[in-house]
Amino acid sequence: MLQLYARAATTIGERHYEQSVQAFWSIQGKNIPAKVLDKRISALDIAPTLLEIVFNTNFRHQGHSQREYLFNDDYHAFPCFREKGTYNAPPELQNPLTSDVFYAWENNWKYVYGTKDSKCDWLIDLEHDQDYTTNLKNKYPEKVSYFHNLIQKNIKSIPVL
Repeated sequence: MLQLYARAATTIGERHYEQSVQAFWSIQGKNIPAKVLDKRISALDIAPTLLEIVFNTNFRHQGHSQREYLFNDDYHAFPCFREKGTYNAPPELQNPLTSDVFYAWENNWKYVYGTKDSKCDWLIDLEHDQDYTTNLKNKYPEKVSYFHNLIQKNIKSIPVL
């Protein structure tokens, strides 16, 4: 049984609402160990995990295979994703496969970065500001640098499908 976490965000006018959703996912099959994995896994990790189990190959795409966690207890968080785009983005960028907006999150922190929109460079403390009213990027430059490097390393190297 895998415990999945999904981050969902909604924008209504100028207001942005952030929430976490917790779900369960079960996988059963020959040579798949019976265990409960209790670390955070994104819903986007399901397809890469299944593909790696079936084809024994790690595919490069959004999401991260959790095969090593399932079989060997080797957990690696992959908290970076391509965002579908900001509310004022043109229609061609309102797609998670072509968007130039990325985000990374860890614990209560979320960093949003747009490669073509200088206004889209935000560090948010989700525990205290789920509406994105206060950008903390200037207050915590070390966190911005950490998240920006994480995005550069993990997302920008993944080709758009």
